[in-house]
Amino acid sequence: MEVIRVLNNNAVLCTDGCGQTILLGRGLGFGKRLGDVIDPSEAEQVFVPNAALSITNLTQLSADIPLEMIQLAAEIAHLVGRRDSQALVLALADHISFAVERATQNIAMEYPLRWEISQLFPAEFALGQKALKLINDRTGCTLPGDEAALLAMHFVNAQFNRLGVAHTLPHTLTDVLRIVESGIGFPLDRDSIDVARFITHLRYLFVRLEQGKLAGGPMARLSAVIAQEAPASYAVAQQVAAELKPQHGELSANEIGYLALHIERLTRVTNEKVLG
Repeated sequence: MEVIRVLNNNAVLCTDGCGQTILLGRGLGFGKRLGDVIDPSEAEQVFVPNAALSITNLTQLSADIPLEMIQLAAEIAHLVGRRDSQALVLALADHISFAVERATQNIAMEYPLRWEISQLFPAEFALGQKALKLINDRTGCTLPGDEAALLAMHFVNAQFNRLGVAHTLPHTLTDVLRIVESGIGFPLDRDSIDVARFITHLRYLFVRLEQGKLAGGPMARLSAVIAQEAPASYAVAQQVAAELKPQHGELSANEIGYLALHIERLTRVTNEKVLG
């Protein structure tokens, strides 16, 4: 491939006559000039522009992020089964580079949604913890535990259709729990198995909303019965639906009915614990 531009000693922008590609490798750009030819097999990482990553973005990120951070990010992407995701590798590399820089400057940051993320995305959170240990081991830094949640969100984002939608979900969970607590009149025990079950339902609800696969079937009549038999819980479910609509779309009658059932059970259990 022919060199178009040397980004730094480890990164070059090349062309094969059909399109542009970023080649990364230790010392790959050293001494290279415009028009020089490089064998792609010499590169440790190859990035090709696509709909999610323009050549401009690829060029800037490849020039700014240290090669060892990109290599570490690629290893983590492999760890989570997303080794072919260029967007994930670069997003992780950028995140890790900035996090390590903050740590070396003793700049502390807290992420208040760690609990929400650990509940909504337990598998990704566990991977985030593994990735965090790997980062600490490789860099010699001691990044805070909250970083596991931030790393988890990168893994979640890689699975969703709309870039960035996953980052709204922990906030959405906080809002939903606030509505439910206000509706039932008691604080929820966030560590209880009943709240865990409710969050599991919400997690799959969020996925169905994102995928446009809302629950169907013969639930509409039952929803009407629930509205009649448990009007308070159904009203809370409607409030939750109204909260979700602007960002995530409208809930079907079926979904509102399912949600009301879960809220009714949560209300009953919470009342029993509080009132004895």
